[in-house]
Amino acid sequence: PKAAHVEISGLVRYRLPPPKSQDYFGHPAPPTSVVEMPSTPGEWHSVNDHPMNRRGFRYSPCEASRLLPALAYRGTEYEPFNARINFEDMNQHVYINQEGKHITTEKGWRMARANVGVREGDWYFECKILNGITNGDTNGGHVRVGWARREAPLDAPVGFDAYSYGLRDQGFDKVHMSRPKPFVSDASFETGDVIGLYISLPPLSVQRELTDDPAAKSGDIVRDRLPIRFKNQLWFESFEYQPTKEYEDLMNPAVHSKTSTTPKTLPDSFIRVYKNGELVGTPFEDLYAFLPPASKPLATLGGRELDDGSLGYYPAISVFKGGAAEFNPGPEWLAPPKDLPEGVKGVWERYDEQIAEDVLYDMVDEID
Repeated sequence: PKAAHVEISGLVRYRLPPPKSQDYFGHPAPPTSVVEMPSTPGEWHSVNDHPMNRRGFRYSPCEASRLLPALAYRGTEYEPFNARINFEDMNQHVYINQEGKHITTEKGWRMARANVGVREGDWYFECKILNGITNGDTNGGHVRVGWARREAPLDAPVGFDAYSYGLRDQGFDKVHMSRPKPFVSDASFETGDVIGLYISLPPLSVQRELTDDPAAKSGDIVRDRLPIRFKNQLWFESFEYQPTKEYEDLMNPAVHSKTSTTPKTLPDSFIRVYKNGELVGTPFEDLYAFLPPASKPLATLGGRELDDGSLGYYPAISVFKGGAAEFNPGPEWLAPPKDLPEGVKGVWERYDEQIAEDVLYDMVDEID
């Protein structure tokens, strides 16, 4: 039977027919095909027949559930079952290895986010440069690494706009809103180097005191997501958060024009950087807040101003024309960071935490 469509606030939405028997048995990993990259060592794969996040919409795997008769569907995972590059949250021209930890591209700047994000606390991950600047030669591939929010575009490098904070290999500059600024003098990071990034965010209770949004202040998690079928597999389609005028004004301030309200920042937040286990410094402080109204989907598409639990900062890696990098969420570090404060967690721990949070939200939604 075909899905019936329902019009809601000008949108065409589809009510799926009853689940098929195979919909109850998990979600297979997406098919991949081998890609030849002569200038970049390693075996690389492109992801095929697979929905990828695009402007206005976000996708995640789901399955039918008999335990949730009201919801009927729940989020699920597919292999590899760990913190890695998110196959739905990377540009379509990004290639990966089978473990989902290595990325490259043959195009210009392309970005990928991890499948784990952080909202509060102290977190750390590593990025090893597999192919980049080599012996000072800057004519080959390049890599940038940092932390990005949901709104940061996947067809640009991390640090491109106000929604991400990045470090570029050439000169080891810090980059925010496409403005490189000196961070480490007379240095670059090159092939073989391991860059560690430590982010610190205040408790959500503190963040909620900063917002005027009633729903965000209350801590309510509201997930507007619809199960759809793509290539005979089930996916949740959600409204993705989009850039707002306040942040666009920050990046492109118009001369002699009235600017919008300056976005709020998170007190005592920072990003600290390590190179090959040695502390380099703190390139970014007072990071921008992400709870609504700082983040919102496009109202023209039907999105509501809410926190769906996905807001926060995500490990992000950008690659350029053969540049390649390895995402290491832990728990084993390639270059164990010296003097890392006690209590800082590897982002690998967020994988199980996010699943537990999703199960909790399912239970609340089922009861409501």
